[in-house]
Amino acid sequence: MAQEDRGIGVGLGIGLLAGAAIGIGLGLLFAPKEGAALRRDIARRARELQDEAIDQFEHAREAADKLAARGKDVADRARAAVTTGLNEARRSAAAAADDGQRA
Repeated sequence: MAQEDRGIGVGLGIGLLAGAAIGIGLGLLFAPKEGAALRRDIARRARELQDEAIDQFEHAREAADKLAARGKDVADRARAAVTTGLNEARRSAAAAADDGQRA
């Protein structure tokens, strides 16, 4: 459930950034400015959006790294539990076979 919430949060963040970019772009295009000033504003805002996108990507990558590490830990523990269970089953089968041979 928590993983789904994180996925929704990342998706929401990306959607908000995309919506902001579109809104700002349209606002700049329809604003009464001369061409050079408009191009400067667009370039500045594009750099700001690039920085924000990089930050969002870094946050998403960190979250993915944490999930991968947690998944590896769970897999390692499951592997250890299966190995322990298998060893116990082998010991029990060997003990039963020994008991059967003695009888």
